[in-house]
Amino acid sequence: MTSSRFKISARNQILLLFGSILLAVFCFWFFGVRDIQQKRAENKRLRETLKQSGLANIDRKNLIDAIKQQTQIDQQLIKDWNTIHQRIALPMSPEARKKLKDTTAAERYEIVKEQIQQTFQNYVNTGRVVSFRNFTLNPSIPHLHNESYERLFEEYRMSVNFTILADKLYDFISTDAEDDFFFIFNNIRITSSTSQPSLLYFNVTMSALVFDYLYEE
Repeated sequence: MTSSRFKISARNQILLLFGSILLAVFCFWFFGVRDIQQKRAENKRLRETLKQSGLANIDRKNLIDAIKQQTQIDQQLIKDWNTIHQRIALPMSPEARKKLKDTTAAERYEIVKEQIQQTFQNYVNTGRVVSFRNFTLNPSIPHLHNESYERLFEEYRMSVNFTILADKLYDFISTDAEDDFFFIFNNIRITSSTSQPSLLYFNVTMSALVFDYLYEE
């Protein structure tokens, strides 16, 4: 025998069904129609903003042409930046450049110091200088973007003494032009040897530039 408390009269069934329909309609409006109305309002505000700014009157073809032109300008700027980077940056091995990423300032300093010493040793090996000594490298000076304050490159200032043969002076000075690389000379003091007139002593203060990366074209 079924208990009377589980019996629902026809009237209550109609009320329950009607309530369910109202709930479904409300959910549809709240989650569907309301969202559509909000998007329509946003689109209307956007159209009004474009209309006031004058962008709505720009021809679609002209807009596409303007975007292409700006893209070409951006690509050329990236190409120019990379060319400058490759020409003036401290030459580094791929392994050393890879180590520069995600390193501490102390680790970067040691990597850069080793690369500069290798460059100087290459000068000795190729006969551009007789020897170098008293090499001192100062901590880096970061050069930042004016607006974003992103680090563009680092400057490492140093002092070093070179011994150079007098007839190799031009080769030493023109090293940057031949190697597509140069140091920034801040101060140069030249003296000659009293015992060996063919030897020149260069007491140099100069800088090397280190870039973190190239921009992808």
